[in-house]
Amino acid sequence: MSETIEMVSEGIKFRQVYHFDVSGHLMKIENYNDYHLDEDSLHLGEITYFEYTTGNSRSSFTLSADKSDTVKVTHYEFFGENNIKVYTENYSNSYFTEIIQTLDEKGRIVVTHGFISDRDNEEIYTASITRFIYDHDKLLKLIVVNDRTGAEGKEVYCHSRKYDEVGNLTHMEYQDEDGVIVSIVDKSYEYYGAEVK
Repeated sequence: MSETIEMVSEGIKFRQVYHFDVSGHLMKIENYNDYHLDEDSLHLGEITYFEYTTGNSRSSFTLSADKSDTVKVTHYEFFGENNIKVYTENYSNSYFTEIIQTLDEKGRIVVTHGFISDRDNEEIYTASITRFIYDHDKLLKLIVVNDRTGAEGKEVYCHSRKYDEVGNLTHMEYQDEDGVIVSIVDKSYEYYGAEVK
């Protein structure tokens, strides 16, 4: 699956290509986040590989495009009935990120708690809570609360959805409370045994 995300207000665009095995396990992500102004194109910046172990944990490591440097290492731990702890240590700076995701009975993320801290002094630089609001089986909106949006948070709504013939999302726009487009997501899929557009 290929996913292109355009952050409209920041003027930033990046693309990720997800590789799954035949059982549906995510094995690799190619991060095209290296923008070349002269070519107006995105180049491969990082590659993330996933490792699966038995039990309730897995990990991934991200390398630079030429595979010469380890950029970050991430650990995923499933705990309780419906929680995932994601811990990422960045080697390019002194920050680490910790995210706790809570899932509903359908396996959808309903709440994330995120923290970015300095691993040297453990000072928390930013903390956020994101709530995912669904209407039946579709994501309706996000409510993001952090030190920039204030106690009440900022609501972002999902609009202009398009799907392929299998039913997977191919296009969606996120709009703020004033109807201004915040970001645009486009996805394409290559299925085992067939290609659907």
